[in-house]
Amino acid sequence: KPLPDHIEWAKFTDAAWYKDGFFYSAYDRPVEGKEFSNANENHRIYYHKMGTPQSADTIAFEDPKHPLHFHTAAVPENERCLLVFVGGQGFGEGVMVKDLTRPDAKWVTVEPSQNYEMGFVDMIGDDLYFKPDLLYYVHVIEKNEEYYVFTSYIFRDIFFFNFNGE
Repeated sequence: KPLPDHIEWAKFTDAAWYKDGFFYSAYDRPVEGKEFSNANENHRIYYHKMGTPQSADTIAFEDPKHPLHFHTAAVPENERCLLVFVGGQGFGEGVMVKDLTRPDAKWVTVEPSQNYEMGFVDMIGDDLYFKPDLLYYVHVIEKNEEYYVFTSYIFRDIFFFNFNGE
């Protein structure tokens, strides 16, 4: 049965389900008469709770310093974190992650460059697994006492990025 929820001006998006709603990407409503000619700027990720109007949706992520970037959300099956894939500058995508179990959690940048296609695989425990587009490389980010350390390993036929994060 179709639900009454209706989302407008969503573009370059998936529905990343979380609790009783989902994250999606959208632009501001364009100026009347310019619906198909407005510039795609200030792409944001919103959270929509099912059964509420779109006007009640909250902004989950935005990046006003980079108005031409676009953003896609993902949530692992355990619903522990929100991943944001950032595109529009390179041939790949950057990746950011935020712990959804802590209200004071900060965004952590996993891959800043947009130089790799970072296909998300899953989250197991504290580890996020990605399938980067580089053949035979495994990238590992490990947290030490003060900061995250990025390391690359070369393996045959293994393509996972591991983020052991907050």
